[in-house]
Amino acid sequence: MGTFRGFDKEDLEFFEKIPDKNQAGYYQDNKEQAKHIDAEFISLFKDIDIFLKIEFNSNYKWDAKRLSQGFGRDFDSIWGAWHSDKRKRQEDIQLFMNFGLFDDEQIPMFNVGMALRNITDEKVYEIYRNNLKSISDKMKKVLENSKNKYNFIDDEDKVISGNMLDTFSQWVELPGSIWVSFDTKTILDTTSFIEKIKSVMRELYPIFDLLIKKEDETMQ
Repeated sequence: MGTFRGFDKEDLEFFEKIPDKNQAGYYQDNKEQAKHIDAEFISLFKDIDIFLKIEFNSNYKWDAKRLSQGFGRDFDSIWGAWHSDKRKRQEDIQLFMNFGLFDDEQIPMFNVGMALRNITDEKVYEIYRNNLKSISDKMKKVLENSKNKYNFIDDEDKVISGNMLDTFSQWVELPGSIWVSFDTKTILDTTSFIEKIKSVMRELYPIFDLLIKKEDETMQ
């Protein structure tokens, strides 16, 4: 294990207690806890970035938003992602990790996944969609052999559900995001938590990397 020491119960409680109103006041009153979450989240990113460099010779850059910078005044989560150097992170394919409250849930979750829904250029999105379809058999085999439970949303953030093969077939047509969620019990078991994140990265990073390289080939 590297610099990441793990999230604790106080970190989870921080998200659980976020009020519907006066979030700015809440973050100001709990700024030290927010800074602790920031520090651990960034440490985790650094550790996983080292893992990707060793495992896959990755050279993609990453950046993250910090709660203590005021990010939490508008959102109930912290977010970071690896991406290419072709465009801003917010408009690029992302290999992401995020932590907090999502979709009006009251229990914090940690998510690891890949997103294409941020690609704002329709031409670029179409290139990625077509390239994803061209390697769909490869990706489907990865998912079939995976012990991770993946979630899918399309390009309009609509949840796609059903058995994995049918869900994947629908998702490839209009891909938005694919990710694995970890609950509070998993998050608090630091050693197991890190290994589970690495298992998702082993499955999604090669797809992420291949799609970016295929964009380069298509643009030539």
